[in-house]
Amino acid sequence: MGYYISPRTQTKEEWLVDNATIVTDRVSIDTVPEGYCLLCHVNNGAFTALGVVNSERELSAWLQPGDHRPKDFYLAKKEVATEASGMSMESFKY
Repeated sequence: MGYYISPRTQTKEEWLVDNATIVTDRVSIDTVPEGYCLLCHVNNGAFTALGVVNSERELSAWLQPGDHRPKDFYLAKKEVATEASGMSMESFKY
């Protein structure tokens, strides 16, 4: 797993409210609108994480059948996600 968003001035949940929209349909790279990316908000028990899904391979890792951690997927503008995570636009494979 590669890039994560860890906001300094607000919680991950507050950042999602301000910058993203929850995905209610089936999660797929093919349905991501141009200029947007998928984010995975996962509950690890003691803490949450907000991962940037930058490829089909990354999405497959988040969706592994044996991983029973609660997860929600969100859409955010790529430029907002790259700024918040420190990654580059070239890191996206879609």
